[in-house]
Amino acid sequence: MTWGTRVEFLEKMREDRGIVAPALLSRPERHVLGGELYEAFNTLSSSRLYGAHGPQPVTIGDMVLYCLGTGINDIDERLEFIRTMQRLDATYLAEVAKRNATSTGSEVVKSTDVPR
Repeated sequence: MTWGTRVEFLEKMREDRGIVAPALLSRPERHVLGGELYEAFNTLSSSRLYGAHGPQPVTIGDMVLYCLGTGINDIDERLEFIRTMQRLDATYLAEVAKRNATSTGSEVVKSTDVPR
């Protein structure tokens, strides 16, 4: 996530100057559906609510509406889409929490660390 916004710049640097940045060498391969999933996640992410402590998870309701609007009608495909979006969202929220903790000097509290 730290180099994601600079990929085009790094690729252009490789093409123009022949300089290959280490970040490009360690870059994960993009899944065949990567572009579609990226677009779906960004669309859903733009609908998320924000609370006092930052972004909230994307709701399943928003994911189902996205499926209906884009023609994902097969129940198995819809469930796989929702699971994938939830994994992406969890990764995104964890990164936001880590960055917020670093910028404020506080610790990230995991849900498993909270007494019940």
